[in-house]
Amino acid sequence: MSQTDKKPDTAPQEKPKEKGKLKLTNIPGALSKALEKVKKSGDKAWYERIGIFAMTFWDEINGIDEEKKEVSAAAKAEANRSIDDKMAGAKAAAKLDDKTSTPDKEFFDEVLAMGVTAGNELPIELKDAFISGRGKIEKAVNGQTPADSTLDEVKAMGATSLLTITKLKAKYNDPAKFKEALDKLDKISDSSAFPLKKLLSVPVLKIFKVKIDMAGEGLQGVGAALGLSEKGDGLKLLDSFSLSMGDAMKLKGLKENPIKDEEAIAAIIKKSIFPNTEESKIKTVMKIASKLIVEKPDHVDTQTLTDLVFNIDDRDMKRLIEILTGKKATEMAKAA
Repeated sequence: MSQTDKKPDTAPQEKPKEKGKLKLTNIPGALSKALEKVKKSGDKAWYERIGIFAMTFWDEINGIDEEKKEVSAAAKAEANRSIDDKMAGAKAAAKLDDKTSTPDKEFFDEVLAMGVTAGNELPIELKDAFISGRGKIEKAVNGQTPADSTLDEVKAMGATSLLTITKLKAKYNDPAKFKEALDKLDKISDSSAFPLKKLLSVPVLKIFKVKIDMAGEGLQGVGAALGLSEKGDGLKLLDSFSLSMGDAMKLKGLKENPIKDEEAIAAIIKKSIFPNTEESKIKTVMKIASKLIVEKPDHVDTQTLTDLVFNIDDRDMKRLIEILTGKKATEMAKAA
């Protein structure tokens, strides 16, 4: 493969963004640029035009990076706990049946250690969200309905899950062996406080979603641009992937069977989400996602999870983790 044909490891939008303060002197020029962009948007829907105006105006007058979050004492304590201490806590929480055979216990502990190590690799800025997100998972597994998750909780738990999966895939780097490992974990975990079926069930998975109201987000974006409010979670999530509201709306075609505008959706996913994954595999992932959305199974089974994991390029899994954590893998490794 030639240098020009080489696929990108990361997408252009991942370049570091400069911080900035609100610059009132930039307002006239920002308004002009934002209005000009809206004019050039042609026949786009009104909600897209609002989003284009808001994002352009905001980026012109204000820095687009969030200020570094203040780290709580609980987050610092979590970061300073040793792996052995965290592993002991995870075993106690898992409550694996004492009657479990030694080989099964060893396998279960091995996978548990992958999860503990994954959580340990999160940047300290996400530790608070990790702690609260973990608590919400426990509530959902126990049949309770926790409060809606924050964007940081979604990012923290999403990154932890992806890190755990990549570690499992690194050891079982073959679809058949990976599924066999998942099936074994599924069976053993039935005798624990956190059965895999429950962790992959709809009641648990649905607590980690970000609600995006296109109209509301567009108006909120205008308010943020004027310094009246912060961007909502929906806009922040779209910004992470450089997804426009129009592109996000098109992804709703996955809710239909057959998928509406399949080629257009595949192009959007290739551009903003999985730039290193082959188009044919992206379409496979789309079909899996659409089937889950349309058929609404009570949980994601091990074959489906295996198919998803082995149709997404490893570089894109790494890229997703970096987007969710806001850190490069090398930075996380040093922190851990």
